Amino acid sequence: MIEFFKDPRIFRICSLLLAIILIGLSLFNFYEFAKSPTDENLFTNIPSNLMVVRNLPPLQQEQEPGVEKGDLLFELNGKRVETIVETMELLHSIHQDSLVLMEIMRPRLNKSLQVSILRKSIPDSFIQEIPPAVRVILVLKDGASDRAGMQTGDLIYQIDGQGFQNSLEADFIMRQAQHDKSIDYNIFRQDEPQILHVKMAIAGFRSSRILLLICGIVYIILGLLLAWFRPQYKGARMLGITGMLMGYFFAIVFNTAFIYWTFQGGIRFLLIYSSLFIGTTLWFNAAYYFPIEIESVPKLRQRKRIFNLMTVFFILSTFFLTAIHFLDIWPNVSGFLQNKSPAIFIIILFIYGIYSTIRTRKIVSSEYREMNRIVMYTGLATGVLSIVIFVLISLNIIDSGFVGLLLLGMPAAYMYTIGKYSLMDIKIRVRRNIQYSLISSSWILLVVLLSGYLVLLISSKMTQFPHIRLSTNFIEVTDETVSEQQSRTQDRMLFMVVSGGLLLSAWFLGRTGQRFLRTKYDRFRYDYRLAANEMSRVFNSNLDMYDLAREIASKLAMLMHLKRTGVLFFRDQAQCCCQEFYGFDGTAWTEYCLNAQDDIIMAIMPFASPVEIRKLPENLKNEFEKQEFKHLVPIRSKEQLVGLILVGEKMAESAFQRDDYEFLSAVAGQASVSIENAFLYEQLREQERLKQELKIARHIQISSLPQKTPKIAGLDIHAISQPASEVGGDFYDYLNGSNDELMVVVGDVSGKGTSAALYMSKIQGIFRSLHTFNLAPRELFLRANQILFADLEKSFFVTGLGLKFFPAQKKTIVARAGHLPLLHYQSKRQSVSLIQSGGLGFGLENSDIFKNTLEESCFTYQKGDIFLLATDGITETFNSSYEEFGEIRLMETLKESADQSARKICDYIMDQLEKYRGETDPHDDSTMVVIKVID
Repeated sequence: MIEFFKDPRIFRICSLLLAIILIGLSLFNFYEFAKSPTDENLFTNIPSNLMVVRNLPPLQQEQEPGVEKGDLLFELNGKRVETIVETMELLHSIHQDSLVLMEIMRPRLNKSLQVSILRKSIPDSFIQEIPPAVRVILVLKDGASDRAGMQTGDLIYQIDGQGFQNSLEADFIMRQAQHDKSIDYNIFRQDEPQILHVKMAIAGFRSSRILLLICGIVYIILGLLLAWFRPQYKGARMLGITGMLMGYFFAIVFNTAFIYWTFQGGIRFLLIYSSLFIGTTLWFNAAYYFPIEIESVPKLRQRKRIFNLMTVFFILSTFFLTAIHFLDIWPNVSGFLQNKSPAIFIIILFIYGIYSTIRTRKIVSSEYREMNRIVMYTGLATGVLSIVIFVLISLNIIDSGFVGLLLLGMPAAYMYTIGKYSLMDIKIRVRRNIQYSLISSSWILLVVLLSGYLVLLISSKMTQFPHIRLSTNFIEVTDETVSEQQSRTQDRMLFMVVSGGLLLSAWFLGRTGQRFLRTKYDRFRYDYRLAANEMSRVFNSNLDMYDLAREIASKLAMLMHLKRTGVLFFRDQAQCCCQEFYGFDGTAWTEYCLNAQDDIIMAIMPFASPVEIRKLPENLKNEFEKQEFKHLVPIRSKEQLVGLILVGEKMAESAFQRDDYEFLSAVAGQASVSIENAFLYEQLREQERLKQELKIARHIQISSLPQKTPKIAGLDIHAISQPASEVGGDFYDYLNGSNDELMVVVGDVSGKGTSAALYMSKIQGIFRSLHTFNLAPRELFLRANQILFADLEKSFFVTGLGLKFFPAQKKTIVARAGHLPLLHYQSKRQSVSLIQSGGLGFGLENSDIFKNTLEESCFTYQKGDIFLLATDGITETFNSSYEEFGEIRLMETLKESADQSARKICDYIMDQLEKYRGETDPHDDSTMVVIKVID
């Protein structure tokens, strides 16, 4: 992956210069393209220089076409013929009563045909050899060639008196003509030679081609804006450069006259397709940083490297093909590849892109999938539609310029995604209340205009309606003329009836549309009485503090149609003991509430009713506005502040009314009693829990872990285990330690606390009992899983890692049941590798799935090698920024301390964890066992 300049100022200047250069080149290219002489037709090479000069009847007149004058013959009975001599020799070898199968090209129909002719009906002089020519396949209407009388199927064999060998030379001769000059085209129409005088325009281009230029410049400008305003984001830098390079490619690829292989043409070829290849690569790599960064996933890094290598190959191939063309090496092969390599690259890219997208969606988070959905679907749709459009272009059904309309879908998708999720601190959106006002007004205006148009249309057509004759005995519809008075009266009545029906339909249509828009934009009032009853049920049915806060937040958001809500509970007006939210990811907000609880309580104390966020002190106001909260509602019980409700704006983004404030005040009043009861219930439950856990913890901690380390010749062993709270769910054990062999087991019970500690003790007993049979790690795990699956509660599971040493043979066997990989430091290579044998956690499956997925690896080691068995409490240690310590840092830490003893290695790793964690409390148990080979 290309690393850009990290200094935003340098990157901005470089981006601006690149954009100016690319826009300048695009405009200059379009100027050259517009002023380049063109005959405004398309032609291609002919398959043969043998032209039929006599009509030949078919074998069966009703079933097959015959051979017409002007057809081009290129095969007889499946054999290619290129000269008259070859043709006549082949015909003379065929019996007179035999059939001859002819392959011909009929230029006027623009297609190849197979015709069966009796040999005896073919005269010797039925063909003539014409000079090299090109076949006209399209004549643009009202163009220079159309005005000169050129038709599809004409064969051009001279331009301005000059012959040529192929369509490339013909195009080159045509483009050497002077502006506003009449060029003589020598053509065959059927078998008759003619001369057409085509007057070239001074300048001109198809109007649709301007769309591609506009599309390309839009790409470049949007890419520049993104790179200029957000250079600190890697995704913005990549997308910005991608937009500029792809914009340049789109602006010139179809607006460039054919690239002749002069020096200038070669440079232009390199610029066009290098911008495509590099831009596509950056766009692909940008997916690892947009909408959120996923580069750290190992599987994705491998795919990225594959794609980058593939792109480097295509870029080098482009330079190589250009070079061998200029050196005149393999001219036919190089010419073919120069024409086909971009298409081959795009096809490979599209296939690999679909594959990678499908595979990536299984790895990335649900948040990434949700945020990237519009971009992904737009990209796939653009790719599929582009293929369809290119097919239509190749069939001359549509013009290539209309591709520009399709290509604008991608920047629109990116802008929508950026605006919707406010990515890279960019907000591109129109508020919903403004959207509603604009769309609603436009809908009403549209209905009114449509109704008015239909009324005017009916009034203008009134004279075409039949007349109605009324009499005492009859009501007749007739085309006969009635009196002027009757006609005027009938027209007025009919006009009133029809207009009334139209206006009624328009009113109904307008109401239906308004109802849809109100639903779409949440523009409806809610029933306060029903809402109050719903909130009462919430308060009467919840005792748990967190459940109560969660229900208040979610129910309030649904009843009032709010975008987001937050609920805080305060214990003794001093501690923020509960934070719940609805409608957003509240991780950062929760952390802030815990850190700033004193400031929040002090700022809210003066308020007793709902207030706007802007009335808070500046620091709190900025933070709550950052979380998009608009109002806060204090919750008081007996003059004590017990809670706070924070509400965001409405889904409709309309202003809060007096009724809204009154309802929020009523909710706060009802909530106060429930919060007090929840506090009491929480205190009682916490006291009981602590009492029970502390009673059990003593026993577990005494008997859980090994009391001494076995002495094994050639091995230096040390272990550390630190629970996150009073008791832990991690365990390690040494089984059957002797000079001949040693089994080391490390495990982790899901969850924390007393239950996890009890299971830990039970699992250790199971392992110790089973190992009396001297089992290998895999067999030990299989038998343990059978027991644990039956006894373990379904809400729990256990991971384990087993390592059996045979010091005499310097061999070890490892098995892993859903646990972290084994870290192996190889002294010879001075590198750390992860040994990731397959396996599920204990207690999850008791079928063949566990057995089939559980793998056992056997490998040798040497002096100085180190083995590290750790639980996820090590790798998932968080710092103050909620970033994990991770496997990579653990591997680096092990490598740094590889020359130490096992004890010092453990101590060094724990010291690094403490430094990384800082003031942050550990959230999980941390256990590791280090085995170093010393002999």
